[in-house]
Parts: sequence; C-alpha cells; structure tokens
Amino acid sequence: YGREARVDIDEFCIDTTAPDISVTIDDEEYLYTNQPRIAHIRIYDDNLDGCGEYEYVFEEGEDKVELSVADKAGNVIQYESETYIQDYTLPTVYVSGIENDAHYNSNVIMDISFEDANIDIDNTRVTLKGKAGDEYEIYGVLDEDGRYAMLVEDKKRCSDDYYELSFEAYDMAGNVISDTYSFTINRRAGLFKIADRIRELFNTFSDNV
Repeated sequence: YGREARVDIDEFCIDTTAPDISVTIDDEEYLYTNQPRIAHIRIYDDNLDGCGEYEYVFEEGEDKVELSVADKAGNVIQYESETYIQDYTLPTVYVSGIENDAHYNSNVIMDISFEDANIDIDNTRVTLKGKAGDEYEIYGVLDEDGRYAMLVEDKKRCSDDYYELSFEAYDMAGNVISDTYSFTINRRAGLFKIADRIRELFNTFSDNV
C-alpha cells in the first residue's frame, strides 16, 4: 500500500472585482465658478488598503479629477471627470487718456481695456454720460492677447460737459469689477463758470422763496 500524503493548502481568495469608486462634484453643472469647487470621493474594496472618503479641491484655472485605483488582486479601476474652470480673480482694468476729476480743454481720447482669461463680453459695459443728457454705450473688440479693448476718440462727438465714464466688467465665473471716472471737457473757456454761477444764483433764489 502507498503511504497517505497530506498537503496543507493555505486559504486564498479569488477576486475579479475592481474597486468601487463614487465621485460627486460641487456645482458640476457649471463649467465656470468663482467659489471653491470640491470633489467628494468614496473608494471601497474588500482587498484594498486605503478605502475611505476623500476630498479634492480643484485648483484655479482648468482642472479635473483623475483616479487610478488597484486592489491587492491587481484589479484596476480608473476615473476621469470633466474639465472645469475655477476663476477666483477679478478682471484687470486699464484706463488711459483720462484721470478722475480731471479737466480738459481739448479733444479727449480714452483707452479702456479689460484683461481676463474668461472675460464675459456680453455682460461687460462701458457707458459715457454727460450731465446735459448725452449718453454713449461703448463697445470694444477682443484682441489676440485676450484683452477686451475700446478706444473712445472724442473729437466733436462729445460736447462740452461734465462727464462720467462708468464701467462694469464681468468674467464668465461671475467675478465683477466696477468704477466711475468723472471729468470735464471745456473747450470754450469760462463756459462752465458762467453756467455754475447761474445755477448758484438759481439755488439761492429758490432757497429765499
């Protein structure tokens, strides 16, 4: 008779299932945001060290979530989100040709431009308004450097008056910057002094009535 042989076999596990990953992203319906965007990540597998829940904060600019997870059996799962744009920076404004509270006795050329990688042209406004009632909405062009620029060459278009140049610039993430410049165009010396004197006399008369 042959001898009985005994073989001890260690327990082992057959694992053909890849790890489970679930990812939810704040404001995932919006391509642009000016708020911190966070990805909430859950990883689970019976044969994986490091299971748990994690958070990833998207970096400013274009960013996405990319994951590659392997368990001890070598099963791999990969995940890649859409690319989103985070923008926490206000548009930059450049104004030349005028200064706030300045007085000009000749034609004025104003150069206004906005710099932002994600400028929202449709919601960016520049308005030039005079106290006499003249009002102009100014439109610009997007140059190859990404600046939305507008050149206002006065010549005879703007009459002598007190003016306010107002702008409101948005980017696609909703960041907004606004300001107003006040200035005077007075090509005919003394005109405003006379007008101001008449207004002063009228106000004095009204106060005494």
